[in-house]
Amino acid sequence: MGNASLVHLCQADDAISCGACCGLYNVANLSRDHLETLLLNRTLLFEQTPRTAEDIDDFGRRIKSLTPRGRPYKEFHHCPFLGLVGENRQKAGCLLHPLSNGNENTDWRGLSWYGAFACRTYFCPSHHKLPDSYKLIVRAAAEHWYLYGLVITETDFLESFFKQVEYILGRKLMENDAVLTREGRKAVGDFLDLKLNWPFRRKNSPLAHYFFGDGLYAPPEIIYPGPKGPAPVFDAIFRALHSEFKSESEVRQASDIVGTLAWDFAKSLCG
Repeated sequence: MGNASLVHLCQADDAISCGACCGLYNVANLSRDHLETLLLNRTLLFEQTPRTAEDIDDFGRRIKSLTPRGRPYKEFHHCPFLGLVGENRQKAGCLLHPLSNGNENTDWRGLSWYGAFACRTYFCPSHHKLPDSYKLIVRAAAEHWYLYGLVITETDFLESFFKQVEYILGRKLMENDAVLTREGRKAVGDFLDLKLNWPFRRKNSPLAHYFFGDGLYAPPEIIYPGPKGPAPVFDAIFRALHSEFKSESEVRQASDIVGTLAWDFAKSLCG
């Protein structure tokens, strides 16, 4: 697995997947329960839809009309053909994919907003930029597609954390480090969970991540209280989490949270 392109992130295993590039998380209500219900209802409706271009187009228009407005990123699409895929509808994915239930190996992705070529060939920045070791560790620690998809496109967030772990270890992370101990899985899992439960998140900031690098929707700069801010490695993580701090004490608390998790993961690799 020396070539980063060999570690795919979209459909990682039977339970872990990401549809962020299709606008999976670009919805008004981004709670896990709401998104799972939204995708399940679509999936059940699509299973009853005849596989003709006209019927699939009608399905797409109907779903668009039923999807609540108020996307956090108005210039970014949300594909109505996102649903739950797999043998037990256990992960997010494309209902038009040739391997999805009922399609009998016919590729209907040409009817989507992006078209079949883009759907087949696009890979997010994390796919290209993150080392295989980082990707494999996140895949091993993630327990559900919802959080996995929210964080896997957060290149700066993940890279900064794992570089801190490497600094503590005094070496690069390797692919076999993805064979996690219980302590290692907890440390990485708790770090990923900061995406959902960060106590210093700016009020009303979007939970979804816009990662297309075109200058739209960049995380806001942080104005740190006091004469100096945190170490740069923490600043990248705090920006990714849309942080806002009211005191130097809060900055120290935030640094301690992330630093402790990095130390915990590093220690789990030294056994």
